[in-house]
Amino acid sequence: MAEISTKHSGDGLMRNRPGLLLAGWLIASLWTTPIPAAEKAWQERAQEAFSITREIPLEEAEERFAALVREGERLGPENPRLAWSLFQIARFYQSHHQPQKAASPLTRAILLQEKSLGEDHPLLANPLVELGKIRLTLDQPQEAAEQFARALSILEKSHGPEHLFLEPALSGLAKAAEAVEEPQKAHSYRQRSYQIQQKKQKSDNPALAVHLIREAEILAHSENPNQAAPLYEQAQKILMETPGPYHPLRVGVLVEMAKLENLAGNPEKSLEQLKTALAIAENINGTQHPDLIPILSRLATAHQLLNNPAHGRPVFQRALALLEKIYGAEDPRTILAMVSLAENHYMENQHTPAQELFSRATFLWQQAEHPRDARLGRLKSGLGRCLIAQEKEILAEENLRTALAIFVADLGADNPRSVAAREEHAHLIRQLEEQNGLHRSDINSLRKTVKEVQRRLTLLGIDPGPADGLPGPNTLIAIRAFQKKMGLNPSHYVTQEALNQVLNHLPPLMPEDLNP
Repeated sequence: MAEISTKHSGDGLMRNRPGLLLAGWLIASLWTTPIPAAEKAWQERAQEAFSITREIPLEEAEERFAALVREGERLGPENPRLAWSLFQIARFYQSHHQPQKAASPLTRAILLQEKSLGEDHPLLANPLVELGKIRLTLDQPQEAAEQFARALSILEKSHGPEHLFLEPALSGLAKAAEAVEEPQKAHSYRQRSYQIQQKKQKSDNPALAVHLIREAEILAHSENPNQAAPLYEQAQKILMETPGPYHPLRVGVLVEMAKLENLAGNPEKSLEQLKTALAIAENINGTQHPDLIPILSRLATAHQLLNNPAHGRPVFQRALALLEKIYGAEDPRTILAMVSLAENHYMENQHTPAQELFSRATFLWQQAEHPRDARLGRLKSGLGRCLIAQEKEILAEENLRTALAIFVADLGADNPRSVAAREEHAHLIRQLEEQNGLHRSDINSLRKTVKEVQRRLTLLGIDPGPADGLPGPNTLIAIRAFQKKMGLNPSHYVTQEALNQVLNHLPPLMPEDLNP
């Protein structure tokens, strides 16, 4: 039987749940004079419901609240105890993330109170907002908008158009509008909520800063992301001038502002904001915390955008060291950080360290059996470019061809990355054919040689991976192991010269060893 995993107690169920004001009115109304026996039975069920602890199984807790509702029904539909009981079981279901079950009793409770209090009573607003939230959770944005709009109308009549009590209804309407892809309407609701908060709260109130951040995040993903910048700036001004534990918010705002500055073509400003964010984050968490990693990565990239890869390199190296320490060398995040560092070396024309990093990243990716997706294509493509820069075109062709196949399989033939990979591979083939006099038949011949070496090594018990004719990292490792065993100088790359040397020392294949 399932155990309750969230708060069951009356205190836990009452916290942040619908109808707190209405519950107070109901409690005050409970002391009418019902039938004493029925009242006593209901009070016993209420006590049982609110004595629920975590040790009580979920099914038993649910039955206790259902029994409370049944006793309330015996008192009659006009008795406030019934509506109150329905609110409690709705809260119970909400606390257990069962919005489908919560919707029905909450709707019924609202209907009962409409008859008792009137359709425009202000105590109905909060339950209507909660019902709207449930409808959003159930992917019913139109129904949710109706509940939020009604709550807003009630609150406007009872408290005026600028009261802070309007904020939950306006926020709900904004979310409902977003759910039906009406960003302008959502923005207008959030803008009104922001204006109310700005008028009613002090200009240095951190709650206002949080509201500004929420609005800015929405604008940052709209068609006009630049509108978010002044909101972030105002929020950051409040947070920087307000004492208290707001460092994570300050860091987050600085990072978002840096993104916007990049979009606006201001990489220098972006760089300064990221430096400030990093300094604050280090002051909070120290120099080895995982939260530093995304800031370091963005900071290094900012250096690249300013054509300062030499400044970006130590930042990438620091991010990579943190990832290896926290997540291990084979984690995809670590491998991709290794690729970023390799690409930075390539930008600095440091092709040998770049190739070594690309090769290691490719080996780790395949060894850990990560997906053969566009990320592996990025590795293969980078390795191919490094090999071209070192005039190792045959090996480069293998890698670029593999990258192209991966991009097409993962992203589709018309994806820009697939198109770019196809053009890069075709350009290299033309170079091999026109400039170096090496034709496709020569490339195919090298693949046949690699395949033969792979087969012979396998027969000796040295595993080069599948005999596919591709000179990958496993093949190189196997060749080096054989060369070391034979007292030969280990090769750094799978070249025609290395293959010929190995073939001269390998036993020939017998007819029975040849597989079709």
